[in-house]
Amino acid sequence: MIRVGRLLLVFLLCPTLAWGAESYRYWDWGQSQRRDDYQFMVLQKALEATRAEYGDFQVERVQQQFSTSRARREINSGTRVNVRSGPYVPAENIDDPAEVNQPVGVPILFNLLGYQRLVTQRERLPALTKVETIADLQAYELGVGRGWVDVDIYRHNGFNVNDGAHVTTLVAMLELGRFDLLPSTLMDYQEAIAAASQPELLGTAPGLVLRYPFPVMFYVGKNDQARAARIRAGLERLTQSGELRELFTQYFEPELTFLAQPGLRVIALENPHLEADAPVSGGPSIP
Repeated sequence: MIRVGRLLLVFLLCPTLAWGAESYRYWDWGQSQRRDDYQFMVLQKALEATRAEYGDFQVERVQQQFSTSRARREINSGTRVNVRSGPYVPAENIDDPAEVNQPVGVPILFNLLGYQRLVTQRERLPALTKVETIADLQAYELGVGRGWVDVDIYRHNGFNVNDGAHVTTLVAMLELGRFDLLPSTLMDYQEAIAAASQPELLGTAPGLVLRYPFPVMFYVGKNDQARAARIRAGLERLTQSGELRELFTQYFEPELTFLAQPGLRVIALENPHLEADAPVSGGPSIP
């Protein structure tokens, strides 16, 4: 009787643990801490913004290394995780129906993920200073993670892509010369270089970035209408109030400063997943 009384007291004092509170378990892939910090904060704020309408919630950050395919399946099962973030891909472009998740539909990263630095062996850097066009870059082989949406983008734009590696082995393969260039986001390229066995032998193409429309959004299980509706409502409120952009600027000020520098060479690519009639546009862009 005493034990039951104590449990009841816990639930009375901790309303977020009460029965009926929706549980949100966000997948942290463990490879981009600042980005996941930001995205988890956005999720929390979106849920808090809808508390009055939707009620209490529980939110948890679960770090687990899954392949892209496994992560999509896990989201649909909802056993370990039930919310993830990722680039927009139309359902018809995913081969396995078991891997189709439901996009929430509100871009959260202002297309920052579509800006890529090129990491390479230092001996290649002098030649890369002369790159001005897509054609100049097509002589190099790119290394991209297996199952990534970026693979389709680069191949669509005429690049030779090596996509045989998991994200955790990409840097090692670059060091071994298995491919020439490793595209890496503005948020992640420094961590990629630091992960090398000999970081001093790697560098980034100076004054050069690739850019393509790449909206990133939250995904939930393909039949999880309730979570999708709540997250979407919260994100729309954060967008309208300006809080989402303020938070974005706070987290990614170094990247925004880099993109604002004069003389930066920007090579624009097309994203074949974003046709003119796509239900999701590139979203708000970096000013």
